Amino acid sequence: MSISTGDIVYPTRVPAFRRILPGSRENTEANSTAVYSKRSKLASKHIPFVLGHRGLRMNSHPDDLVRENTILSLKEGWHSGATWVEFDVQLTKDGVPVLWHDDHVITLMKCDPENSQCAMSTSHVVSQAAEVSSLTLAEFRLLASGSSVEHEGRLHQLARRFQKDGPILPWTCQDNQEDKEAAPVTLQEVLAGAPMGLGFDVELKLMDCRSSTPQERTQLLERTLQVLKEHGGDRQVVFSSFCPEACVEMRQMQSTWPVFMLTALAQAHVDPRCRTLQAASQVAIEFDLDGVVANNEKIFEEADQIPVLTNAGLQLFTYGSANCDSSLIAKQISLGVTGLCTDDVILCLKAVFDSQMNERGNSLHNFSEFFDEGLAKEQTQIRQIAVQA
Repeated sequence: MSISTGDIVYPTRVPAFRRILPGSRENTEANSTAVYSKRSKLASKHIPFVLGHRGLRMNSHPDDLVRENTILSLKEGWHSGATWVEFDVQLTKDGVPVLWHDDHVITLMKCDPENSQCAMSTSHVVSQAAEVSSLTLAEFRLLASGSSVEHEGRLHQLARRFQKDGPILPWTCQDNQEDKEAAPVTLQEVLAGAPMGLGFDVELKLMDCRSSTPQERTQLLERTLQVLKEHGGDRQVVFSSFCPEACVEMRQMQSTWPVFMLTALAQAHVDPRCRTLQAASQVAIEFDLDGVVANNEKIFEEADQIPVLTNAGLQLFTYGSANCDSSLIAKQISLGVTGLCTDDVILCLKAVFDSQMNERGNSLHNFSEFFDEGLAKEQTQIRQIAVQA
């Protein structure tokens, strides 16, 4: 159900997207009374969607509690109150869509597994980086498991460079490595294992360190679509990508699921379409995309471009550190941002609630009005924590 107060429509626990397409095409997603409608000009009056980044949050430390881009992380994002989660999809060598963010699977490698004196530390090992596309699904599961594993006669420990210029460190996390929900996962497994009420922002992940070939791009899109068509059911899904060609191609392949262009708003980017919000907006409008997901650290510099998107009926989602800052979240909402991808779901939800309290003159009685009355009991404690925060 939805909650309506005056001219504000408060979305249910799982808002649906309804695409109103130009020309003679008809609406394709209309199974909820509380929806974002392309070309509807209602977006600015909706409470923004809150998306958990890579599930609960991205891993910025070697020993974070929950490994990103796993079923466990997606469930924890849901339990924290997120209506949607964002995650990254790449293809293995044998063509299986898996959840993984980085260009490579990096491992610290001990050359002699029989030498017990050779500890798994940076002073005794070398690092190895393998593109996900160079690994079979079995190899990916093994090397990305987080455990110390033997592969091709050597011991490997998953690792990552957590800071841009920092060292490569073992990537262990504190979750139970025997827990299957904390293991490396395929898109098909996530569709089956995540709560059905949880919407997915599927980032079509292409290489950052090199240019992906058109064949690699098309294969990723085709295999991802195949899995969603076969196993997606009624799951709410949107696609996003930093690659404009991938966005346009995905729109050409299908019109069932919305497509968003991701942009870091990097002035030094080799592709001028990725440098500014204005350029990304032009791509979205020209190729009938559904919106833009922009780096919020730079969004305020182009605030005058936000009405261009909203007047065209397009959505503007953001990602970045500003979505963990209550005052900057409120500022984005006032500018018309309609979705917030965050590494702190509870803080973000609380900030959204506070902004609505201010706008509506305290007409909202409590934080739980953001959610459907039929929420699972497990959400009650999370809501209470958020209200008290």
